[in-house]
Formats: sequence, structure tokens, C-alpha cells
Amino acid sequence: MDSNLELALVASAVFVIQKMKKGKSRKKRALWSRNWLLRRKQLGVCDNLLVELAEEDPRSFKNWMRMDKRGFDVLLEKVGPLIYKQDTKFRECIPAKDRLAMTLRYLATG
Repeated sequence: MDSNLELALVASAVFVIQKMKKGKSRKKRALWSRNWLLRRKQLGVCDNLLVELAEEDPRSFKNWMRMDKRGFDVLLEKVGPLIYKQDTKFRECIPAKDRLAMTLRYLATG
């Protein structure tokens, strides 16, 4: 047999063995979500601070998000279906409203 062909066969066998080992050594997840993340509805910025700012202090809402509540709602209508995710049986997804709010806040802070 040609030495180049033997070398190619050995290299491909090593590659296949490494791929098989890599797939078997993967650990299963112990948790799908951290406990502190599950409390975001009670303690989170989107569900508490932004709701209060929009209702009580529109100027601060505009300063925080760099747009007024009406503009935020219009933007959410347009991009909401594009950034919406579905809940799974393991965890609830982050709502489109929260995704947009986090993105705008990130962009607002530079």
C-alpha cells in the first residue's frame, strides 16, 4: 500500500475516534435556569422600573430609553414579531418587550 494512503487512513481514523469521544464526554445540564433569573418578574427592571417610569415619570422613561413610551410601543409593534421567542416546557422565554427594552438601554448607554 502507498504510504500516503496509509497516512490518510490513519489520520481519518484518529479524527473519527476523537469526534466520537467528544460527543460522549458532554455533561448534561444540572439546571436550565438559575434561581435568581427565575425571579425576574418580581425583581427585574423591565417589569418594575420601566412600568413605573412610564406611568409616573414619562420624562425619566424618555431619559432611560432615549424615546418616549409611545415610540417604544410603535417600535415594539414593528419588531416584536421578529424578536419573539416561544416558551418551552423547561423555561419561559424573555418577552419581546423585555428584549427590546434591554437592547435600547444597551444602545443608549453607548
